[in-house]
Amino acid sequence: MAPKSANAPDITEEDQKALEKKDFEVRKDKISNEIDAVTKDIDRLSTEISGQSKGKDSFFEEKKELNNKIEKCTTAINDLHDVKKKIQDSLGEMSTQLQTDKDAVKDKKKSLKHNSVEEIDREIDRIEVKLRTETMPLKEEKKLILEIKKLKESKKTVSDVYKAEARHNEAKAEHGEAKDTLKEQKAQIIEEIKKAMAVRSEHYENRKILQDARDEQMGGVKELVDKKNELFARKAALIEERKELQNYFKKAELEKKAEIQKAAQLRQEAARAKKTQDDKAWEEKKIERALERLNDKPHQNEIKLIEQSIKFCKTFMPKETQAEETKKEVEHTNPDTHLVLASKASRNDENYHNPTKAKKKKGGKKAAGPAQITHNAVTFKIFLDLGLKTPTKVEEIADTLAQLDEKMAYYDVLLKKWEDNKEAKTKQILAGNFDEPKQEPVEEAATEAAADENAE
Repeated sequence: MAPKSANAPDITEEDQKALEKKDFEVRKDKISNEIDAVTKDIDRLSTEISGQSKGKDSFFEEKKELNNKIEKCTTAINDLHDVKKKIQDSLGEMSTQLQTDKDAVKDKKKSLKHNSVEEIDREIDRIEVKLRTETMPLKEEKKLILEIKKLKESKKTVSDVYKAEARHNEAKAEHGEAKDTLKEQKAQIIEEIKKAMAVRSEHYENRKILQDARDEQMGGVKELVDKKNELFARKAALIEERKELQNYFKKAELEKKAEIQKAAQLRQEAARAKKTQDDKAWEEKKIERALERLNDKPHQNEIKLIEQSIKFCKTFMPKETQAEETKKEVEHTNPDTHLVLASKASRNDENYHNPTKAKKKKGGKKAAGPAQITHNAVTFKIFLDLGLKTPTKVEEIADTLAQLDEKMAYYDVLLKKWEDNKEAKTKQILAGNFDEPKQEPVEEAATEAAADENAE
């Protein structure tokens, strides 16, 4: 290919395809024009030959009649050959069957210990005489009795073998007669084939005589016919050349189309491979998240809320009772939707603000009644979430603590059950048998709550 000029315009792939198709059309049109020219020459020669030919119709009529006779003879000969083949096949099947039966009888006779039923009877008589006249051990006597039994059973086998041999001999005789008949039919068919072939040879000879007379009559027309045949050959070659050109162009287009399809297929396979890889990574991530969720102990929010409520209630108990309780540092892991109640002991913390001291009302002191517990909306909601009655008096604290302890024991049982089932659930997750939890909207928790404490 010549080097591309620096000033030559860029040719796109579509332009290149258009140029190739244009070249193909030019070459195809050139061949088609040449075919048309050859066809015109053939028509011209046909007109000349037709003008010089005389008696053409009668010649072709006689030739057609002879061809029909030859074809008829050929059909008859082929039919006779088919009948001959069937006869030969029948003769072969007869011979094969007879030989098979003969071999079967021969094999059975070889397995016999006695050649006839009479021979078996004589042997049985000999053994019975021996049993009657001779003294022998019981074991030997039983042996001879068993031998007599076997001899009697073998009589049927010997009889069957000789019956089969007799049937074979009868079939052999019958097949011999049928074989002779088939051979006679075969000989007759062979004679008919010879006659039909002789008639066909005569028709061939008559056709040759007719053709020679026609060739002598045509004389110079023969040269025209030869030239016409050459033009026919030329036309056939041009048609084949045009066909090859069309096939070549079609093949080139199919190859280009195949390349495009292959490239698209490779892209699809790459995309499928990436999707498979992503799906695998996603499944592994799902298992990882499920294992992480499994490691999170359940009911932690409720337990922490109970612990905080217990601590809150204990601040209202008498000082002596509080001193007996073991101090325990609680780690608060509540979510944003839960609040932690501050105990009375936490009031000394730096960030804790005591409520403003209430002004003393005028008048004398009133008689002291049951100590009241004042709650705000947050503390009311906490006891409501726990399903407990909110204590409003110090006297109710003991019952509330007992209910909180009962709830704590309930959640301890649930945690123990969770621990027992954790290993089985881990195997289930690793096997891929789990469901992803549905995403739920996160409720906004209150950023702060007023936790006003009751006065002592």
